[in-house]
Amino acid sequence: MRKAVRRLALVLALAACVAKVTLPSSASAAAANPVKEAEKLAAAARTVYESGQFAAAAELYRKAYRLNPAKPDYLYGVGKSEQKAGRAAQAKAALEQLLALIPADDPLAERARKALAEVA
Repeated sequence: MRKAVRRLALVLALAACVAKVTLPSSASAAAANPVKEAEKLAAAARTVYESGQFAAAAELYRKAYRLNPAKPDYLYGVGKSEQKAGRAAQAKAALEQLLALIPADDPLAERARKALAEVA
């Protein structure tokens, strides 16, 4: 029971952090350093993913990728999160987009191909 309460508190705290990131006052901070903001969002996405909130994790990874499209790893996070959320079409789209962006011999490409095969 305590573990569930701690997990809920963590999810609520992360949700509050995400809400701050998406507020207009944070828009100027994100514009000033989008890479750092993307890293924060991705860290929150990992935590939310680990707590089983896959749809929320997918959205956080999407926001991170929008802020830093030079980091295709975030698309992998979107794909895996969408897959776990049961949204195969969205997972497939994210993973295909990722594969189009990275070299075929990139280690991430192998993981993305495997995830794509699981979705299909």
